[in-house]
Amino acid sequence: MLYKIAVESFLSLIENKRKNMFFLLFVSITMTASCIISSSIDSVRKQAENELRVTGENIISVDFTEGISGKAYHELERYIHNALTPVTGKMKKVVLFSGKYPWGSDKELFSGVDDVWLSSVSYTGKSSLSGNEMITSENQKTEYVWYVNAVPFIVAGHYRLPERTFLSCLGLDEVNYSGDSYISFKTAIR
Repeated sequence: MLYKIAVESFLSLIENKRKNMFFLLFVSITMTASCIISSSIDSVRKQAENELRVTGENIISVDFTEGISGKAYHELERYIHNALTPVTGKMKKVVLFSGKYPWGSDKELFSGVDDVWLSSVSYTGKSSLSGNEMITSENQKTEYVWYVNAVPFIVAGHYRLPERTFLSCLGLDEVNYSGDSYISFKTAIR
């Protein structure tokens, strides 16, 4: 009887040790994976921070001169949203851009932006964006404009915008369309 109890106790001890080993192994793997993921996120965040420069309390300058990776893009999206979130009341938000940006890759990037002020934009690309169609004209020439939220999407043409157009109200003065897959532009506050 005592022998049986001793054997059962010994087997139980081995089983508990085995369970503990599996538990420790699981914890170790989980912690390692967590560290790797955390490190990856930190790396992406740093990349996004390098792309985004906050130049004032309510002014953001984004430089896409070297392009941007997909992961960093989503981190950048978060930074932009956080930076443009008003603390109290309704604030005027201004976004400055320079460089190259894959304009149609994420329509929600600038959701919540009240105002986008652009001084000159070169749009080089075909756009499949859906949105509200607006017509502006100068010298009897008609242009079709798509915009998502407050962000303008220019489909064709090269022209100076008249004072009373929708895009002029946003600060857009001049538009160029040529035909690449990117939007190239420089901007400034009027």
